[in-house]
Amino acid sequence: MTGTAAQEAVPVHVRLDLLFKIWRMKEGSERSPESVASEVSTVLGRHVTAQEISGLREGTRTAARDMLEAIATVFPSSSSYLLDDSAAPNIHSQLRLIEEVLHGGITGMRLRTGDERMRIEHLTGLLSDLRRARDAGP
Repeated sequence: MTGTAAQEAVPVHVRLDLLFKIWRMKEGSERSPESVASEVSTVLGRHVTAQEISGLREGTRTAARDMLEAIATVFPSSSSYLLDDSAAPNIHSQLRLIEEVLHGGITGMRLRTGDERMRIEHLTGLLSDLRRARDAGP
């Protein structure tokens, strides 16, 4: 890989998968493709199937702009994350940090100002390494 993660392209299906991992139901479970399809259908005013949503998440289908805008509405996120390839890497690095915090079991944390992009990427890597070490066990 060349450059930083924030400079490299992030495929739409990877972005969508991350939204599923982060924006969970109130009880903590991941949103189902059926629930997302239902809400996207309401936003678009036409029927969208769970298979379409799953295909987008897996990268086996492509979506029109209106579909991505509707998905961004369903997952409270900036539509530029799904629609703007130049804005996506920076947003993606921030969401990856959130993912590591959520899945790492971290209950409190303080961040200080500075070079946010580098700090986020570095911190995300450290949290990921710590979670893998914890999960591997002794």
